[in-house]
Amino acid sequence: MSRHDRDKYVFVNLANIEEKWRSQFAWQREEDNDNFNLGYDYGSIMHIRSPENTEIEIEIVSFSKYHAIEGCPNAGVEIKTNENHQLTGYRFCSASAAGTKLRSFTNRVPIITWNRVSESRVVLRYRQVSKDEPRSTTLGSEARRIIQPPTTFAPPPPVQENKCEDRPECPIHIANGFCYRKGITYEQRKTYCPRGCHLCGSRGF
Repeated sequence: MSRHDRDKYVFVNLANIEEKWRSQFAWQREEDNDNFNLGYDYGSIMHIRSPENTEIEIEIVSFSKYHAIEGCPNAGVEIKTNENHQLTGYRFCSASAAGTKLRSFTNRVPIITWNRVSESRVVLRYRQVSKDEPRSTTLGSEARRIIQPPTTFAPPPPVQENKCEDRPECPIHIANGFCYRKGITYEQRKTYCPRGCHLCGSRGF
């Protein structure tokens, strides 16, 4: 925030900053500030932007092991493909997230990474797509049109009657809209993620 070129990109309203913190936003001269030829980074958030009338598809290629903790407190990546970027995006911190694909509703996607413990590494792949291109469905056999190879599931293990438990891969599927997305049947939700989709106590359980 103290870069010599920051005023070309953002406006710092000091009236909104407590006086004791204002020194953290002090502008620095070019002679005192070496940016190592790196472009401006909006608050450690990378904005991926594509041309107008396009959207962005993002795939998680890989994420470091040993960070998979519920809530991702130690390290993670948040991908805001939501229509409203002020809302919390989809958060990932598990190596099992590799292969997950998200598609935006606009031509901009904020991506936030954080790290509190040890080191982490996330690799993303992204591409622009036309707004007219149908949204692909990666789960379920009833998808009207499948653009990407469908996510395959191993046959569910035998379960005892009246047992309501999610399968291990459920958090990733739920983050991708598994519980409400069209093309996924009630039976599929009940089979794979009954607890996460709040189906425990419904018919059949």
